[in-house]
Amino acid sequence: MQPIPVADAPVTASPSAPSTTSHASALTAGQATNQIAAAGVLLARSDNLYRSAQRAFAAAAGHARLPKSVWVTDAGLWQAGTVATQIDLIATSPTLAATHYLLLRTVRLDPPALPTAQGAPATVSALSPTSHIGVTTVLGNDGTTDEPHAAVRFTLANQATGATATQVESAPLAFGASVTLPTATFRVNPGTAYLLTVAVILPTGQAATAGTVLQQALQVAPAT
Repeated sequence: MQPIPVADAPVTASPSAPSTTSHASALTAGQATNQIAAAGVLLARSDNLYRSAQRAFAAAAGHARLPKSVWVTDAGLWQAGTVATQIDLIATSPTLAATHYLLLRTVRLDPPALPTAQGAPATVSALSPTSHIGVTTVLGNDGTTDEPHAAVRFTLANQATGATATQVESAPLAFGASVTLPTATFRVNPGTAYLLTVAVILPTGQAATAGTVLQQALQVAPAT
């Protein structure tokens, strides 16, 4: 749990996911095998055409010589069975597996939290008198795969009555990117204390939870 920064400061406790350069592929193992094997056929054909050109130049007037150029030095490595074996090794590698990691980048309040008054508890964010508050969140994707339905749940609990209001906002989110979700708006009563919880709805497969939940006590000032 991390408190919402005072005066709209961004959340700073957002750890980075393990560094990786891989990400989920849209190709199946069979499709990847066929495409790589087909590329091998094209490269071998290019070698044959180049050798034909070498012979043609050598036999023509002037007997010009083209430099040696070979793409495929071992045709067996480009056979479908050999390629399939390598694809299977890649597909089952734990270090290359797609990872899911959604986390909160920033959480902002509207109206913004006021500076903490002297003697007031630092764990409570004071708000100016208002009948509505808006909560805007920037959600980040530190995983290695796109998240078509990245979502955050916003919950505001009235500390006096126990009444709870909940909203869910979502958006598609590419890996390595961030997105500002639509603002969640709640009705509040001046002079009332609330507990705000902002929680990422973890996608299937996400084990990391650091940076996925923020909880903060709010105190709306009385109406003047």
